[in-house]
Amino acid sequence: MTVVHPALLAAGLACIAIPIIIHFLTRRRRTPIEFGAMRFLIEAYRKSRRRLLVERLLLLALRAALVAAVAAAIARPMLGGGDALSGPRTLFLLLDDSLTATAREAGSVGPDSNAAAFARQRVRARSALDQLREGDRAALILLSTPARSALGPPSADLAGVRAALDAAAPTDARADLAGGLSLLAELARGADTGATLPGSSAIVFSDLLAGSADLRARAPALPDALRLISTPPRAGASANVTLADTRAERAFALDADGTGVTVQATVTLHRSGSGDDREAVTRLRLETAPGTRFAGAPSGPGIVSGPETTVRWTPGQRVAQARVRLELPGAGGDARVSGSIPLLARVLDPDAVEGDNTFRLAIRVRRALSVVLAAPRRPDGAISADTMDAAEWWRLALRPAPNVGIDITDVDPALIDVAVLGQADAVVLPRPDLLGEETWARLRQFVSAGNLLIVSPPPQLDVHVWTDAFTRRLSLPIALGKAATRHEDDAAPVTLAAPELTAADEESRQTDVLAALRGELASLARGVSVFRSLPPELSGGVAPAGHAALRLSDATTLLWIGPPGREEAPDSGAPAPRGLVAYLSVAPDLTWSDLPARPLMVPLAQELVRQGVGLARGEYTAIAGSHPLAPASSIELAPVAAGTGDTAALTVEPASGRTSMEVRRSGQWTARDARGTERAIVSVNPDPRAGDTSPVARAALEEFFVAAAGGRVDRFAWLADPVPTEPFAPDRGTTLERAVRGASEGTPVSVWLLIAAGTLALAETALARRASHARPEARASAADAGRHARPEVRHPPAANPGEVAA
Repeated sequence: MTVVHPALLAAGLACIAIPIIIHFLTRRRRTPIEFGAMRFLIEAYRKSRRRLLVERLLLLALRAALVAAVAAAIARPMLGGGDALSGPRTLFLLLDDSLTATAREAGSVGPDSNAAAFARQRVRARSALDQLREGDRAALILLSTPARSALGPPSADLAGVRAALDAAAPTDARADLAGGLSLLAELARGADTGATLPGSSAIVFSDLLAGSADLRARAPALPDALRLISTPPRAGASANVTLADTRAERAFALDADGTGVTVQATVTLHRSGSGDDREAVTRLRLETAPGTRFAGAPSGPGIVSGPETTVRWTPGQRVAQARVRLELPGAGGDARVSGSIPLLARVLDPDAVEGDNTFRLAIRVRRALSVVLAAPRRPDGAISADTMDAAEWWRLALRPAPNVGIDITDVDPALIDVAVLGQADAVVLPRPDLLGEETWARLRQFVSAGNLLIVSPPPQLDVHVWTDAFTRRLSLPIALGKAATRHEDDAAPVTLAAPELTAADEESRQTDVLAALRGELASLARGVSVFRSLPPELSGGVAPAGHAALRLSDATTLLWIGPPGREEAPDSGAPAPRGLVAYLSVAPDLTWSDLPARPLMVPLAQELVRQGVGLARGEYTAIAGSHPLAPASSIELAPVAAGTGDTAALTVEPASGRTSMEVRRSGQWTARDARGTERAIVSVNPDPRAGDTSPVARAALEEFFVAAAGGRVDRFAWLADPVPTEPFAPDRGTTLERAVRGASEGTPVSVWLLIAAGTLALAETALARRASHARPEARASAADAGRHARPEVRHPPAANPGEVAA
């Protein structure tokens, strides 16, 4: 038998003395005055004295038992409990420091309410730490992804643990509850012996909202001697809008004439928490990061903001998308524009979690893209449409006018070297048959560095032996034949078709270079005829990482887009290769197709280069709690001057291209190589899953924790609320003091004690009534004795005979 509130039990038992004192006070002696009928009353009293004594003692016992039962019910005794051991205790504190821990409570207002959740849990963790005595040990585990030990293995330096707890602060990452429990299992078993530390208990301090409790992960197995306790889940938080994603429509903004550019982006919003079943309005804006310097800014550093965009939520709507726009001023004149500009998409309305109202991205601004056209240059002379070769058709389509933002450099295929490729953004190969093995190896490195390669078959060949080197060196998941397919022999002419990407083609959308043309692609493709092609096929039946951006009416692939394949094993730790390869299975030649003379050719070539270069470079973004990926040749990430949570520079590991440390706070960093040259801006954003403030069912959480406790219900308990809303409720959970001591609570019996107290109260009332009123037969016998008795008067003795005579 254990007692949750022993002090209350002691005070209640002390109250048993009250009815005893009252009993003795009513028994004080009085001076008897005898009268004539007293002899008969004394005789009746002698006959009933034993019965009255028993009644009085029984009444006293009932009253004392009633007080004891009420006192015990308030003290909440438990059956089957007891301290685990009387030696030193080991306490593990698991504190939720994720972005979800900053969620405001439902109905709370004001700027100070933001920190209520995290601060409240940290105070409770500090209170648990204060329950330890000298010789006890403690460890602190922080749960933001990835979970880590802020102070561990368990230490007897409780002051150090308290200092680590005070230094903890919320991050922008999501809580890693399963990872925290795995780390707990390692620390609880001890580093040397592997045996479970004696007297071990662990307490999870978290509001356990959907953003901080991912129950899809498997609960790790904890040691048998470890007892697990958790704070109960919160009912819910205020409605929250999470800026889940922001994607610029173009990764490159070309300011060809120096007048400025317009940046457009698509924003994805998620809504959760209480109030998401009502109508609401959210305002958005796209702006430059604070302190950003870029050419053309009217006043140097400052914020350039776009117009506000309004999103109207319908009842029950959880996901919404909107387009935001920003006008960036141009450099003017002949000033060179080059570099990346950090941008912010921002939610302007306050909600439950402020940390997920900003999404960081970067836009590259250039005066022009550099394209290498690798083909033999024909002698200058009169050229007509019917005598133009594939290279000339490519040149005309890429640069139809002087100010289009594309600069072309003509290079002989035999002269492609590292110096030429180092200045190029894209390479167009209309004569791949003129390349040697070494040149293909250089092109592989060029593409893997985040660049674009466009290849089309040479029209003058009947046998294409170059295809093996092309697919092998670039590790492409496609196979090309040696002879072209002749479509003019078909009964009906083969025309161009524009396949539509469905919602399931999410991976293909990441490399859809024709996204800007999808709306008008069907009309542009109308009337295009194809006579010959060298189509790609899947290599070995393996689904390729790329996709068919254009097809012919007979399902033949006209344009294939995809990244180069890996040269190393997938589990080697190396990042997935960047860059893009675009293969046009039809040579831009009138003997193969009339595509070069059709209106589609110019926008097709422009989008291939403009969008293809941006997609090949990719966006260097990451979520808080991960190792951000840096561009090739980067050695460190230096924080941008403003808007970065972590201020220290981050080292980039050469093998993986990722930072050596996790980044748990959102911000933007500049990736630099060994010469200090800026490679790109790396943006770290809050984990969008951490913004989910929806409540989690208590039963589901209990099942997860019990599974971690080996399926034993007695090894898990909920921590009772500091101020119970239902007094004497048997399921309020364990107290903080009992949780730290590591005792088993047992089965609560407060309700049964209250029932027993009620029964004792009824019995005491009935017995008191009986004891305070004489029975009817006793009253009748006393009355009869009084009527038949002759009164006998006793006079007091006279002082002297004279007084008697008088």
